[in-house]
Amino acid sequence: TYQLINLQELLNILVDNLGSCERILKTPMPLAYAIHLKQLLLVYCCLLPLQVVDTLGWWTGFMVAVVSFTVFGVEAIGLEIENPFGYDDNDLPLDAICNTIKHNIEDLITTQSNAARSLQDSIAN
Repeated sequence: TYQLINLQELLNILVDNLGSCERILKTPMPLAYAIHLKQLLLVYCCLLPLQVVDTLGWWTGFMVAVVSFTVFGVEAIGLEIENPFGYDDNDLPLDAICNTIKHNIEDLITTQSNAARSLQDSIAN
């Protein structure tokens, strides 16, 4: 009875976590946010040389290129991790995780079955 109650609690937690993952998957980034972010980054990168040219001189182009690469890279990473579920290279390996969990549960069931048989055999003898 204790194991069934514990199993039911774990199943409830699993269902709650599944619901959380589905909410993450089905909640898209608002289009206005994405457009505004790209416009803001573009304006920043276009105005940055005007701010640093007195200080950096000839290095302005190189430094602005490095900063722009970094800022647009972070924005691209944000878009990539917006949807972590699927079969792209950067998505979570859910199939491998689920297979590992399945094998662990099968091992536990087998071990408990063998232990129960051993206990029954020792009681019978």
